[in-house]
Amino acid sequence: MGRSFPEAGLSEQEARSKLQQNGITINKSSCPSGVSYQNVSGGCTSLDGIKASVIEGAIQLKYSCNCPLQITGGTESGPAQGVTDHAGGYKLDFQPNSALDQYVQNNFRYTGFRSDGAKLYKATDGTIMARESDHWDATFK
Repeated sequence: MGRSFPEAGLSEQEARSKLQQNGITINKSSCPSGVSYQNVSGGCTSLDGIKASVIEGAIQLKYSCNCPLQITGGTESGPAQGVTDHAGGYKLDFQPNSALDQYVQNNFRYTGFRSDGAKLYKATDGTIMARESDHWDATFK
């Protein structure tokens, strides 16, 4: 049996290029290296170190729902920190819109509430979408 190695992260440019080629927008420019998004005037959205599988998950979501997708959160310093969280490159935040909302509610299984009160929806592939107050928090498997 082969050994399992941690998945490498993409560079900011690689991630943005793949997303843009597939019609997925990003709400803000990239964050300066090592600077918290809270310390950037107007904010920033970083994709540096995002897992390739997460980018592929976002692209698959875009084509499955046939809806506009805009990323509002990535790997920037500031969101909750954890092994499989934003800083680790395993999550993206999306701007809600009626088409995305309807797609998730119709095609993912509602599984209850997260500890912070966000409604949780799970896809058959293991993707989890949490509806937070102002965005969708997506964890791709």
